[in-house]
Amino acid sequence: MKRDHKELQSQDTHHLIIKAATTLFMELGYRAVSTRKIAAACGITQPALYHHFQNKQEIYIEVLKASILQTENYLNKIATDYPDIKQRIYHLSYYFMQNYEEDLMQMFHDLHHEMPEDVKKIINSHWQKGFLAPIIRMFEDAVANKEIGSFEKIDSSSFEVSYLLLNMIKSALLPEYMKRFTETEQKAIIEKKAKLIVQLFLNGIA
Repeated sequence: MKRDHKELQSQDTHHLIIKAATTLFMELGYRAVSTRKIAAACGITQPALYHHFQNKQEIYIEVLKASILQTENYLNKIATDYPDIKQRIYHLSYYFMQNYEEDLMQMFHDLHHEMPEDVKKIINSHWQKGFLAPIIRMFEDAVANKEIGSFEKIDSSSFEVSYLLLNMIKSALLPEYMKRFTETEQKAIIEKKAKLIVQLFLNGIA
């Protein structure tokens, strides 16, 4: 069944609001962004915005959910495209370092400081599914394929190891001063860091 013009137009406006709000939240932070600013960035009126979202908090939740879903889809693609754990760790490290720089980290910081507990629980549930679960599956595949030993041998779990990997990648995200380098130079640095993460995480320093 074909969707009519009004339905498609409404869907386009919805996506436009999410896209504009993402940019504003990343640049200004949650407190500094109003629905008026979001509507203005979209070129629509506030009443038109409220047709899609009840308030700023609802928009913020949808922005984070959209970002998490995008990451989940990409991590699942990595698992499909690359067969072994070394390649998977390299490419997921590269992805996070290239896409989750300080601006987006600010959004997750705002989540923990600006949102009520019920919203935190909602987003954490999406984060567990979108960020953590795909990596857990990668490590469990690696154990099943005998690429790595069992987690019981190191008194750990796939959950704990996956969480540790994400924290290691987070510590390697490009700091603000790196933005003065060219895109090519940044890419070279990210590639080097991703290789280092693979080496340290799977083999250690020895």
